[in-house]
Amino acid sequence: MEFGTHHGGSALYLSFILKYVSNHSRVVSVDLDMRRVDTLVKRDPRIVLIESDTASPMVARRLSDLRLAYPGSILVVLDSDHHKTHVLNEMMVLRDVMKEGDYMVIEDGNVNGNPVLPGWGDGPMEAIAEYERLFPSGYIHDRSREGKFGFTFAPNGYLVRTSDNNK
Repeated sequence: MEFGTHHGGSALYLSFILKYVSNHSRVVSVDLDMRRVDTLVKRDPRIVLIESDTASPMVARRLSDLRLAYPGSILVVLDSDHHKTHVLNEMMVLRDVMKEGDYMVIEDGNVNGNPVLPGWGDGPMEAIAEYERLFPSGYIHDRSREGKFGFTFAPNGYLVRTSDNNK
């Protein structure tokens, strides 16, 4: 699942990879505006496009329905609006959709002086910190993947869902 489709390049890439992993899997991509999405993406049978605010409860309901049709683990990439409030709302919407062992990558936590764009304002890094304040056992950090290449645009943003008894 990806939040933030733009032209659909990531969705198309993930669909291509999934073709070799499992025929019974889908890429779900959510964005406010699908007009700029490439035709190849719109025609790909493995890609489900949802035109909506990524933090909408409707998205959570649709994703829950898709989980029933396509059981198994999920990978979620949050890469839409990078302001703290929005990212936190996305995490809250996904709270009941994600299950133990599911994986989330929250992109662009490097903004707001972490270390780039110091004037950005609170962003993904601050949203992760707020979520962890509210639900301290909701995710564990996958530091091995975060540090794999020596740098990342998603610092503190490689997360594995836990069983989290704080619902």
